[in-house]
Amino acid sequence: MSEKPVNDIALTFAEQSVSAALNRLYAARYKKEGKGFISKLLKAIADSEEVQTRRIRMHLRGKIGDPDEYLQDLMKRKYEDYGRLLPAISAELYQKGKKTAAEAFEQFGEVAKIHYDMLTAAIRQESDNPKTYLICQVCGYIAVDDPPSKCPICGAVTAKFKMEE
Repeated sequence: MSEKPVNDIALTFAEQSVSAALNRLYAARYKKEGKGFISKLLKAIADSEEVQTRRIRMHLRGKIGDPDEYLQDLMKRKYEDYGRLLPAISAELYQKGKKTAAEAFEQFGEVAKIHYDMLTAAIRQESDNPKTYLICQVCGYIAVDDPPSKCPICGAVTAKFKMEE
């Protein structure tokens, strides 16, 4: 398959994933507002879109590129995320008086830097020594082998860490 259809499929996957997530968020809001009929419809649409994303993933299998090139691209994206993109979003949110959102994007930037550092170390590692990863369900911080008593990024308690499957 040529590059354009693969890119179109990947873009559709991303769009469907975002749409499903947004539909779930708005479904919860409509439910709070007492509009259960719209809430249920949005949940159903989100479920439908998630079915579609699973099927799209099946079509993408085997059509992805070189894994080493992917790692290099991922590292560039993480570097850009923590170095420019996320701090800029955070600063703009602070300027608009949206402190809570700004702080979240600051945390996302810190996590992106940690991802970058972890990828750098993993690429340099010569042996395959699998680790256990635990993900903070508040900010996305990744702990290795054991969860911290408190997340170093957002302060979440140990119970908020979920083991990577």
